[in-house]
Amino acid sequence: ADGNRPRMRMYVFPSPANHIEVTSTAVSGSVNIGVFMSGPQNFDVTADIVLATFAAAPGCAVTNAAALDGKVALFEFDNTDGTGCAFGARLTQLEGTTASAILMAYTVANPNAAVNVTGFSPAFSRPFASISNANGAVIKQALALPTTVTAHVFRAPDRDGAIDQQIVFHEFFHYVSNRLVGNGAGLGTNHAGGMG
Repeated sequence: ADGNRPRMRMYVFPSPANHIEVTSTAVSGSVNIGVFMSGPQNFDVTADIVLATFAAAPGCAVTNAAALDGKVALFEFDNTDGTGCAFGARLTQLEGTTASAILMAYTVANPNAAVNVTGFSPAFSRPFASISNANGAVIKQALALPTTVTAHVFRAPDRDGAIDQQIVFHEFFHYVSNRLVGNGAGLGTNHAGGMG
């Protein structure tokens, strides 16, 4: 409302350069990745991929922690292994290993999505990326042959929206139009919403 101090936040955008390159005798290629708000915000990791395995819930301990040493630990968002371990429990247990990076294959319900994971936790310090369930399935098939699958996981620094004047102008005038309509009551009608 008029007389109150406004607050305007700018956004950061993940770089389109973020990707994973996978190479082996059975599969190779490069795909985009989703990123994690916690942990390192830029990294460049090359290591073999190892599928992480877990004990049953509620403990969900990593049962092959020694095999993950220095590797990229792959796990699935879905509970396909029947352990009953939730995403957060799997991630927490993997954080306690000596894996060089963590790679999540997202849900089969949205098989082509590589999601960005929001929410910040200072407890997570490993490089983290997500790939689609479809790409994760291809990697798992190659690992089951068995064959060595190497991953080069790259995350560039995020891009700051405050540097782009068009974004600043766009967001600032949402504030202006909201304050001027009903003294900060917001844009509650179709006509006012169209203006916003």
